[in-house]
Amino acid sequence: MYGSFFQPSARYIEIRVQAVNGRTGSVLYNETLRDVRKDTPLVDIVQQISESDDMFVYETEETAWGNVITSMYGIAQDGHSYSYWTIKHGPPGSEKPAHVGIDQLKPANGESVVFEYRVITHGQ
Repeated sequence: MYGSFFQPSARYIEIRVQAVNGRTGSVLYNETLRDVRKDTPLVDIVQQISESDDMFVYETEETAWGNVITSMYGIAQDGHSYSYWTIKHGPPGSEKPAHVGIDQLKPANGESVVFEYRVITHGQ
């Protein structure tokens, strides 16, 4: 869909997943996942990553948008400093904010999913 680098079978896709601390600029996780089942919710993908990578630890909270990431790699959201984990997805380099929780987001083949810890100001 977003490139010809991977030709999926009818049941599998390839996606890139990144976790970035936007406050420090450090990349915490950056992997291309192959053989992800098509239509797999992001919550299941994140769980699979955490089962194979001891450092990939996360917490979620149920909201009106579904489950959202509240902590990743030991970095918890902080309402006092307006620092939160956000999710963007889409073609690599052109990711857009997700407007649903990780239980509702189903990445498509070739997409990039970026978890970013950052300061959110009013209107963002």
